[in-house]
This record gives sequence, structure tokens and C-alpha cells, in this order.
Amino acid sequence: MKLLSTLSVFSLCCMAQFGHAQNSDTQSTDKTLYEEFAQVKKRTDKLQINLHTHASANAYFQNGFQSSNFSIREMRLELKGKLNPWLSYRYRQRVNKSLDGTGYVDHLSNAIDFAGIGLHPSDKFSAFIGKQCVFYGGFEFEKNPIDLYEVSEMADHTTCYTTGIGLTYNFTPQQQLQFQVLHSHNKFTDDTYGVGYEPSKVPFVYTLNWNGTFSDIYQTRWSASYMSQTKGKGGIYLSMGNQFLLGKKGSIYLDLMYAREQVDNKRILTSFLGSGAFPTSIENTSYFSSVLELNYRFAPQWSAFFKGMYETASLYKSTADFEKGKYRDFYGYSAGIEYSPSQTSLRFFLLYGARKYRYTSHAKQLNLTDYNTSRISLGFVYTIPCF
Repeated sequence: MKLLSTLSVFSLCCMAQFGHAQNSDTQSTDKTLYEEFAQVKKRTDKLQINLHTHASANAYFQNGFQSSNFSIREMRLELKGKLNPWLSYRYRQRVNKSLDGTGYVDHLSNAIDFAGIGLHPSDKFSAFIGKQCVFYGGFEFEKNPIDLYEVSEMADHTTCYTTGIGLTYNFTPQQQLQFQVLHSHNKFTDDTYGVGYEPSKVPFVYTLNWNGTFSDIYQTRWSASYMSQTKGKGGIYLSMGNQFLLGKKGSIYLDLMYAREQVDNKRILTSFLGSGAFPTSIENTSYFSSVLELNYRFAPQWSAFFKGMYETASLYKSTADFEKGKYRDFYGYSAGIEYSPSQTSLRFFLLYGARKYRYTSHAKQLNLTDYNTSRISLGFVYTIPCF
């Protein structure tokens, strides 16, 4: 408790300095607050403290203007370091979420993204033991959450951080394989899928991920996963992330993702086909997602970005209540500009994003109707280097 209190005080100090202004981290060339205040150079890699922040003023629209607010959309406190050549650690916590771990399989709340140690016996092989990000592949999924202005429906409803072990093998400097065995869900079975399902005795997700780089032009983030969900039922998750680098000008990536679940883990279909406050997950669901994102630097401190998304939600097999077929199409797009002051990770942005939900004839028989939403946001993204 004393440690948590200390961390909370430290994070509040960081917020006091800047408050008026879910895999690769935003890198910063800033001096840390410690270096600025103490007027000395930090000489250790054993402790780094960062505060990942995404804040904005927002206006929301649905059939006209609906509401507006100021929002600290993301604030995550991270401690990490390398204690010696073969041992490291990492801890990252969402400051604006409860730390109560009651009801979670690993006794860690969803406020904690990372909590574990890394082992590095050689340049080719490493392992991470503890809570971590699932290696689901794709370039959207591996981004630091503060860098995501708009998130695809499928990624937003996928469990990102669970506990277990992850292994990494670099069989060449440009080719990497990763394998994980993690909990397939954080909460217990009834709290994940609703009543009526018997828990699996081995509720794990097994993921194999390939990360490749070819001539500094083309990169891959491909993965295949199998998830044990409940007793006798499971699901698969396939991802093909493909990125093309545009030199110093930017990049463009295309993520293709597919999930097929005997019990609805994403709960997207359950949310509009189920009944009750927390409906029991429906069965035989499948989801497809395609995400295209372009980032282009048109001036030394200015860049533009565009993101387009198309996704489907379907039943691959009829159930007692619902027919086989596609139930919803989702279209999303966003565009904006960023301004980055030199030699800093701070970025100011202006964004417009829109989402369209289109129900098929299967869903319209249940009196579901199409709708659109959009938002305009002005804000900043900053990884504050505290120490």
C-alpha cells in the first residue's frame, strides 16, 4: 500500500506539471523531469518512469450535435528498467481505473496492463513472465494506446492484457517469432460470458506471432491464436498486419483480422442480439476486420493521417434463436493533422472521426435500425518522461 501511495503521489506531481496543457511505446527525446529539476544527467537504465497521456476537447454528433466535454482519454503510469544484462521488469497502470482486483482470475484488475519480469539469456532469446499484451498481430494492436485516435470495433472488444508467459526468438535480426500461453479471459467465466457456461479447466489462449522486416520497406505482424473459452468450446483469431514504410515521410499499413468463436468473446453481437443488463453470450459468432491507416509527414513538424475501417459481425452457424448469416456492417474513418515540437514526443492534433453501423435483413427483423456517430477532437498526446 505504501508503494501504491508513493506512485500515486508521484503521478499527481507529474500531472500538476502538465495537466493544464494496448505494445510499442512512444519514444521520447525529452529530458526527464528529474534531469530538469536536478540539473544532472540520469546515469541508469534500472528505473525509467513515464506518464503516457492523451487529452482532448471533444464534440460528439449523432443526428446532429449531442454533447461536448474535456477528457483525459488515456493516462497510464509506467515503470520499467533493466537491472542487469539478463533481467528486466515492467509495470504499467491506468491511472483513471480502479485497482480493485476482486473477481479477476489473476487477482490483478484491468487497470494494470503490464506487471512482470523479462529474462534475456541471449541476443536471440527472451521471455516475459507476468501480465502482458497478447501477441495478436496487426499494427493497430501493437501501438501504444495513447497513439490510437480511433480504434476498430474488433480491437476495442478484444481482451488485450492477460497473465502468463511470452517467449521471443530472433532467428535473424529482421525476423522474429513469438509464442505465448496466457489466460484467455481476466474475469471468471460467469462474469465473462454470462450464466449457463461451465468453466474450462485450462482457460488459456495460445498465440504464435511472426514479425518480419524486408529491406526496410515492408514489415509483417502475422499471428494465429487458439482460445479455450468454456468447457468444450473455443475460438480462433487470425491476423495479417502488413506495413509499407515511406522512408522519413511516414508509413501505410493494412491489418486483416478474423475471429471465429463458439462463445461470443467479443460480445459485439451479444450486445444487440442478447437480452438483459448482462446477457449470456450467444454462440457461433464470427468477426472480420480490415483497417487501413496512412501517416504522412508533409513538413518537418507537421503530419497528416487517415484511417479507414470496414468490419462485419456474423453467425457462422444457426442457433436456436438466430439464423446463420451476417448481422451488421461497420464503416469507420478518421482524418486529421498533428504538430510536433522539435526534439519532443509531444504532439498536438486535430481529428475528425465518423462511424456508421448498418444492419442486415437478419438484424432488421429484430427491429434494429442503422445509425451514425461522429466526433471532432482537439488535444495533445505526450509521453511525459518523469525519471
